Amino acid sequence: MKKILIYLGDHQEKQEKLKEVLDTTQIPYQFLYDNDLNCSIKDLLENSHHATQSTKEHCTIDLMFLDNISDEEIALLNDKFKKIGISMPRKAMRTEHNEKWLLKDLLNEIEKEHNYFINLQKIKEILQESSSLIIENYTTESWSNYEKTFFQAYHVLQNRPDYETVLSTLKQLLDAKCNLTLRK
Repeated sequence: MKKILIYLGDHQEKQEKLKEVLDTTQIPYQFLYDNDLNCSIKDLLENSHHATQSTKEHCTIDLMFLDNISDEEIALLNDKFKKIGISMPRKAMRTEHNEKWLLKDLLNEIEKEHNYFINLQKIKEILQESSSLIIENYTTESWSNYEKTFFQAYHVLQNRPDYETVLSTLKQLLDAKCNLTLRK
């Protein structure tokens, strides 16, 4: 069954523009709210959840959850969103695995995954910027430390390890770069 679930978190200002676009499609959609955070994705998709009492739980991120939506339909939606100046950068597709999750758990996992790729991109950018550094301008010790960290970061980019390793590597790379000492 085709359906789109949308949780806006701290981005409620998007709701009217999203409705404008989604109303032009034949795809059923539903906006989700904080009271839905403790419902399973499957129940939300099947409208078999019961409204929970108000909750103090809240997620700040926005998410578009897609069930049975084709790549072409997603691309079309993205184009329409872009034309009216909004984006939904976090998207998830229904899987046998995630349909059993609570909405709040899915949101947390999606945010962690989103940050994982942002941090990988930051590592890549720092490594690319390094090509403009002139080795002779830095002390041997500081350059040696930076170079060691550089190769570790390059290895991380190639092997895509777990989230904590990526986060730790980014921190080490930033520290090593900050600790480069110019020769006198």
